[in-house]
Amino acid sequence: MMKHFCERFAILLRVLVLVTVMAACGVDQEITRPSTRVGGDGGEMVGSGILNGSDPTATQLFLLALKEKSAVVRESAAFALGRIGDSSAVPDLIKSLEDPNPQVRESAAFALGQIGDSSAIPSLIRKNNDSEWVVRKEAAFALGQIGDPVAINSLVSFLKDPSMQVRGNAAFALGQLGDPRAVSSLIQALKDEAAEVRGNAAFALGKVGSPLAISALLVVLKDENSEVSRLAAIALGRIGNQTTVPALVKLLDDSNWKVRRNVAIILGQIGDPSAVPHLVKALHDENWGEREILVVALGQIGDPIAVPTLIKVLADEEWSVRENAALALGKIGEPSAIPALIDLLARQNKQIYMNTTIALGQIGDPVAIDPLMQMLKHDDANVRELAADALGRIGAPAIPVLLEVSEHEEGGINQSVMMALGQIGDDTIVPILIQALTDQRKKIRMQAAIFLGEIGDPVAVPDLIKALDDQSTQVRINATVALGRIGESARQAIPYLTKVLDLADERSYINAVWALTQMGETATSALIIALNHNNEKVRQRAATALEKIGTPEAILALQKYGKKPLLN
Repeated sequence: MMKHFCERFAILLRVLVLVTVMAACGVDQEITRPSTRVGGDGGEMVGSGILNGSDPTATQLFLLALKEKSAVVRESAAFALGRIGDSSAVPDLIKSLEDPNPQVRESAAFALGQIGDSSAIPSLIRKNNDSEWVVRKEAAFALGQIGDPVAINSLVSFLKDPSMQVRGNAAFALGQLGDPRAVSSLIQALKDEAAEVRGNAAFALGKVGSPLAISALLVVLKDENSEVSRLAAIALGRIGNQTTVPALVKLLDDSNWKVRRNVAIILGQIGDPSAVPHLVKALHDENWGEREILVVALGQIGDPIAVPTLIKVLADEEWSVRENAALALGKIGEPSAIPALIDLLARQNKQIYMNTTIALGQIGDPVAIDPLMQMLKHDDANVRELAADALGRIGAPAIPVLLEVSEHEEGGINQSVMMALGQIGDDTIVPILIQALTDQRKKIRMQAAIFLGEIGDPVAVPDLIKALDDQSTQVRINATVALGRIGESARQAIPYLTKVLDLADERSYINAVWALTQMGETATSALIIALNHNNEKVRQRAATALEKIGTPEAILALQKYGKKPLLN
């Protein structure tokens, strides 16, 4: 009895050591894996391994653990090797596919799929005859992760496996391969008795994208299982063939509301204007959730013929339907909808404010400037930000009003107005941005410097140089970066940027040397000074810039300071 206890204790100790190493390396210790993959974009990235570039010592430790007497240890080791993703483990993991313990074989198949090395394919294919369904299931999924079409025939044979989980993973894996040769077999799998298999087959057909699957998927749209129906809808949307529209619009009258919902989603994704009259007719549905989806679909299609109906929907009793109608009108971009959208702003609902503001910006008509200016004064920062973005989309016509508003509050400038001006990006806003560099509020000065750098007009250089003496560190940094973005046209700032190198703040002098590197050969003298800086990052950036400049003066300076120039 004592001997048995010691053996069990030794196994436990080895498992604890493995778990400790896995935790130290960042390997997820949860070994449980889903029995069948359903929908979604599928599993984990092939060969991505959680530990890219991990310590090879850890790999060697887990390879040794594969030979342990305890099956629990071997299973954990195989799983960990898959998470590490080191291809050097493939030969040993292939051997583990023949382990007497099915859980070890399962973990080995999982690991080979994670690593994604095609040399494992023949061994994984042979697992379709494994006595344990858990091994066959994981082997099928691994073949999909590796993604080599050579496995297609084997995966098709997996579709006939007596285990539902194996068939489900095989269908999913065929979708990962995306090979049209699997279409007929996947269509057959749509009739499988198991909903998981039917759903994965539908999803896979969408990934393959073959029009040959359309008629079969239309039938599955009415599957008794709502998840299977949803996955069939996703597949049809991915295939996106307009030939499906006549059959789909008929299903808008189906007695099952889930079918109607899925059909509306598909029609929106396909985007065929011929569906618009049918979607409009269906808007009389009593289910507000369906009306919401129908409105979204009309916005996706973007046909102006839907505008009068969508304007009426702005008065819907459900706020979520109203807000999506506003977004749909914005996507269509019809100016005739603006008065109705402006009226909608009278509703006391933040989400409606936001979506209506987005819609007005998408339409981009100057008629909306005044109500959008009112939204700039809203209490909620999100609403103000969206209003600024919308005014920016309208562009130049909004500038005079924005400039007028910027004069209030004792000569200051509203932060939301600053955002709108920056969004416009028109050179005519440079004077107001220059003025904002002296605003009392730090955030305004910070934004002004950023926008001036983005516009890149050299006329702002003298004022940006003055901003290098701002009391705020962040304003000084933003001004430094702005001068760097303006580049060689800001060369008059070089002496001032050189002074910044002497400041104690690391961010300031790091950004200063970056700005100097953007000014080309004219900054050679300043960069030579930077070679002697006490910060290594500054020295490295200066050296790199001088190597790029490559003039005799620059090369001589590099040699003097022990920096070997990069000569081609």
